[in-house]
Order: sequence, then C-alpha cells, then structure tokens
Amino acid sequence: MTLRKAGGRIAPVLQSGLALLVAIACLTARAEQPLSVVLNWTPNAQHAPLFYARAQGWYRQAGIELSIEPLLGSPAAIERVASGGNILAVSDFVAWLRAAAKGAPGTAVMVLDDASPYAFYFDRARGPGQAAEFHDRRLAAQPQDPMRALWPVLAARLGVDATVRWVDLANPAKPDALARGEVDVALNAFLHNHLGYAAALGEQLGVLWWRELGFDAYGLVLVSSAPLMRDAPDLLRRFVAVTQAAWTQCRAAPAPCVDALIVAQPDLDRAHELALWQLAQALPAGAFDDTRVQRTWADVEAAFGVRAPVGRSVVNREFLPAAGREVKN
Repeated sequence: MTLRKAGGRIAPVLQSGLALLVAIACLTARAEQPLSVVLNWTPNAQHAPLFYARAQGWYRQAGIELSIEPLLGSPAAIERVASGGNILAVSDFVAWLRAAAKGAPGTAVMVLDDASPYAFYFDRARGPGQAAEFHDRRLAAQPQDPMRALWPVLAARLGVDATVRWVDLANPAKPDALARGEVDVALNAFLHNHLGYAAALGEQLGVLWWRELGFDAYGLVLVSSAPLMRDAPDLLRRFVAVTQAAWTQCRAAPAPCVDALIVAQPDLDRAHELALWQLAQALPAGAFDDTRVQRTWADVEAAFGVRAPVGRSVVNREFLPAAGREVKN
C-alpha cells in the first residue's frame, strides 16, 4: 500500500517522518474497520492532522473508517473511552493521570504535544514577570483549574512563596481582566486560548511557560480504550502509524492541514487556526519518556492527593512505529 495525496503521491515531509510513512506503506490492504476519536474540545488547529489524514484518505488506505467527535473537555473524552469499543481520546496528560488514578481504564499510546501548554500570562508593563514576585498578587483561575492545585508544588520546586490571592474567573474573561489591570496574573492551561491573550495585550504580552519552570508534563496525548488495545492491537498500530505520519507532514506543510480542518469546520477562521498551529508546532509529537512520566506522577500525587495505579502502566509506546519511538527530552 502506498499513501497518496489527492491527485498524486504524498508531498515531501521532514526526514524524521519518512520512516513512519514507509512503515505505513508496508501495511497490507484490508477491509475498513470503524474507529472513533473523541476530541478534548471543539475542533481546532491542534486537531488538524487528524482531519488532514482523513481527507487525504490515509486512514482508509490503512483499512480504517475514522470518525471524529468533539467533546467539551478532557474528562468527558476520557469518560467516553471508558465506555469501551474501538475508540481513542485526545486528552490533556495531567487530566489523564488524574482519571487513571481514580481507576479510569485505558492507556495513553502517543504524545501529540511534547510539552505542557500550562502558562502564567501577565502584562509586561505592570508585571509581575517572575514567579518569585507572585507573593500576595491577584492570580486569575477557574476554581476547578488544575494549575491552581499544582501551583504550590511548582512554587516549592522553584523555592518561592506560593501565597497568592485567587480571583475566580472563567477562561474567556481572563484576557480582558488582565489587560484592564483587574488581575495581575492569569493561569492558562489551554494552548487555544493563547491568541486571546495576544489580542488583548498586544506587545505587552508576557508569558511564563511552565515547561520552562521545571514542569515536565506532556500536553495532549492519545488515550486508547482497553478493548481496542486488547482485541484489535493491529488496528491501533495502523491508526497510530498514520496519525504519527500526519503530524510529521503537517509540521512540514501546515497550510494544507489547516485547510482540511477548515473544509470540515467552515465556521473556523483560517488565519486564526494557522497562528494556533504555529504555536502547536513548538510542541512536537513523540514517545513517552519513563522519567518524565514519573516526575509528572509525583506532581499530580502531591497536588491532588491521588496515587498512581499499582501494577498497571498508564502509558505505552509500543504501538508507535519503531521509527517513531524516539524520546524527546
């Protein structure tokens, strides 16, 4: 089987993706098997490679009839995976660990974003611009925001005082509140919100990415249902191989991938989604690193009072093609 684009062969991709494409091309043709992916939110550029690969017929060439369903939040996506069947979820990694600690079935099989998008946003003209200056400042966060619980853990690692004044604000209200000076810092856990802060603050936008402050979590990951791993491992391998190739192709040539998203979701703004994909490109896909997973477990356990499951791994890199199992640190 040879992967082809509409009207010809696949466009050139980054060298690191060629081995993945070869792995897919070696798969034999077969009848299409249904497979569903539930998203962690409404479709946006972070999901564009899924739409691109489907539009190009790559999943069909791999014997997969793919459906994509948006849900509102990683917990909802994880809950859907727990219902079983041939299904995977796009989920925030911290959300997945928290759910797994409470017994949610499934396994994360692929990293989509190699680093967490968690960040502090601030006005550079007013500050504070360093975590050490947050003491007794007004920090905006939703009451259920995981960053709120993780902040004392991160503060201890940085050796700074975690005492702040929390201001309860919904995510859409944070950028304007920050621009008006009603809060000093805003916590943001979602990459798709970044452009709202950029629009509200312009050149005064300041960002402290948690990944640069010692927070080792991954961003978005793919979580497979237990029945899919157990009963249809070859189907899962084919899906992961195509998806890995799609992410590689979209990094080499973003515009066609965003265009495929826009065709499927015509209400989206193309320029906005291209800008969002440029942010997502800075968080390349890769395989799970055991050390990073354990460090993130330690943070999650300390912040939320949970414990990692005993006798069960919640991540598995073995479904990636051999060429795609390189660990990025």
